[in-house]
Amino acid sequence: MKSNARWLISSLFGLAGLVSVSAVQAAASVSWTSPANGTTAPVGTAFTPTGNASATGQTNPGLDLVLVLDSSGSMASPSYAATYNGTTLTQNRQMWQRLLATDLVNRLPTTGVRVGVVQFDSSASTVRVLSDLSTDLAAVITAINSVDASGGTDIPSGQIQAFSVLTAGGKLNDPSTIAAMVVFSDGSTSGNPGTTADGHATQGVDLISSVALPGASVLTMQGIVDGVDNILGNADDHGAFINGTASMQTLVDQFTAGGSLVGIDHVDVTLPNGTQLNNVALDPLGGFTVPQSYNLLAGSNTWTATAYATDRSVATASLTLVAQANGVPMPGVVGLLAAGMLGFGAARRKRVIR
Repeated sequence: MKSNARWLISSLFGLAGLVSVSAVQAAASVSWTSPANGTTAPVGTAFTPTGNASATGQTNPGLDLVLVLDSSGSMASPSYAATYNGTTLTQNRQMWQRLLATDLVNRLPTTGVRVGVVQFDSSASTVRVLSDLSTDLAAVITAINSVDASGGTDIPSGQIQAFSVLTAGGKLNDPSTIAAMVVFSDGSTSGNPGTTADGHATQGVDLISSVALPGASVLTMQGIVDGVDNILGNADDHGAFINGTASMQTLVDQFTAGGSLVGIDHVDVTLPNGTQLNNVALDPLGGFTVPQSYNLLAGSNTWTATAYATDRSVATASLTLVAQANGVPMPGVVGLLAAGMLGFGAARRKRVIR
């Protein structure tokens, strides 16, 4: 199984003293992704380099996420009042589910992220296979909104279907991709979703989280996350439990907080002139863009990125770009001029010999 994202629980629930993050993630790493190191440009050219930081052992990983949505009849009624993003709304669980799932997808980065949608009632089906958000965001949202509300409830059938979608995506157990699923439900179910989640966690699913929608059976939904010891908040947890009857913001935070999926706490960048930029913005997969452009000075110009992981390991990477003064020929041009001069000299000598 890949390095599991269980370290995430410490940041979500304040249980840093209970969770040993060093056992489940690699040391910090950081690299520059553009422009290429050693790039040459005229003096005064402005650059805003990009990079990536990670503590999972894989730089610039992708994310495959399957939303497991409840389509049982109990989602249609009754309505529940809850607060989300500072606004109190009264609506049925179907609408809460659509709101949360859509908000989550809209906040995800698009590069390297694929999202699929599964629905379940007394049986399960795939609404949308893993789809690249850079091209299929609208189609994924349409799939979320198409989930109806009828029939019984069998959460394990939805989990098994989601596992099939992840498997079909071809990157389960691939260290270059984080495999995740989020189960939404009211928790009234046949079968044992907790045991199903425990099995999937041993088969390559890195992150399994659950959302107890308003009025749900909280204990059932906790059981999806709480690991083989059945105790929420310990190191064997599979992901985050979100109690929708209290607050639902944690779900979005889990997948959208900077560096949250790759074990990075923050990244600092030093510009070539020595200016320090602290806590540059990160996407959930550790990607960053230097927030301040810099105009090249003659000679070498070096940026330094320092990544700090949640396990307290640190890594640095340098990027050097070279600026040439205006009017100074590029190396290739100098070579051509030299060759031309030699040719001209040889021809002249031939004329003199005659």
